[in-house]
Amino acid sequence: DPLSARADIQSKRQYSREGWSVSSTTQIVVTSTETHFAVHATLSAYEKKQLVFNRKWSLEIPRDHV
Repeated sequence: DPLSARADIQSKRQYSREGWSVSSTTQIVVTSTETHFAVHATLSAYEKKQLVFNRKWSLEIPRDHV
């Protein structure tokens, strides 16, 4: 069933030097229906281990059946 396909992408980046450390994690999930692609994304940013920023997005993109 093509509509059961799912892409789940996760990434973590970390940068540090003496006395300084930041990191970010992202997750993107893409699914589809007969008429739309659905995209759900999350971004979290940390300084040392403290969460300093978090945002979630969701959007639907119409499928072009041309």
